Amino acid sequence: MDIFINPNVSLKTKNDPFYLYKLIGLTKSGGNLYSGSQFEVSHCILCLRDYTEVLRINTESHKIELLTPDLDDFDSVFSLFDMAHFSLDQLHQENGDIAIDFSSDEKIHLKNSTVHFRWNVQNATSVEIDGIGAVDYSGYNQFTILQDQIINIYASNENSLNIKSLYFAVAEAPQIYYDIQFLNPSSKQFVSLPEESGKGVFGVSKGHKVRVVWEIKNAQSCRIQPFDSAEFQGQEEFFIEGTFR
Repeated sequence: MDIFINPNVSLKTKNDPFYLYKLIGLTKSGGNLYSGSQFEVSHCILCLRDYTEVLRINTESHKIELLTPDLDDFDSVFSLFDMAHFSLDQLHQENGDIAIDFSSDEKIHLKNSTVHFRWNVQNATSVEIDGIGAVDYSGYNQFTILQDQIINIYASNENSLNIKSLYFAVAEAPQIYYDIQFLNPSSKQFVSLPEESGKGVFGVSKGHKVRVVWEIKNAQSCRIQPFDSAEFQGQEEFFIEGTFR
């Protein structure tokens, strides 16, 4: 289980999050503790379990909710877990405990693309990874992704077993939707322009006011030039004074 805590939530002690163990019954090595400042609810702890369940804990009312994919709230809460933006809170890890760094650079994975991941494990006597078997304490590997996939790494010593997971989701290729409109002088309404000689080519008389509307899906980043916008959805208005790309 991965536990995500808003910085406004105060634990009873710094070195031993006893409050969490008491509230949801975790053992000493039962989860990884993270800090997530993006959570809007200040008195809330979110626990992500096996990438399929979310426990939402209100630290004032002590109410615990179990969210599963069949519930309406699940998607909105699950979307908060962008794993690349969290780092393990080292204050809650004791000397000698198994430490696992298991990560991937890719945030969006297209079907049949190559996915890379790396690991580095400390204080373990054996390390295994799903689909690979026994591995060195640090290394690098890759695979071709065909569908959503979870890969687990298992690290153990004479005292404990620690497991960490990476979730790889397959996304569709980036898609660009746009509409080019001009302000009709008669109706004072914006009207969509038809594409003329080819895709992306539009004709409008000089001096007309033009509006560009766009939406981009399945992209990690975007840039709309010459407006210098990085928004995935938006619009811009301007007057045509000549050829404009």
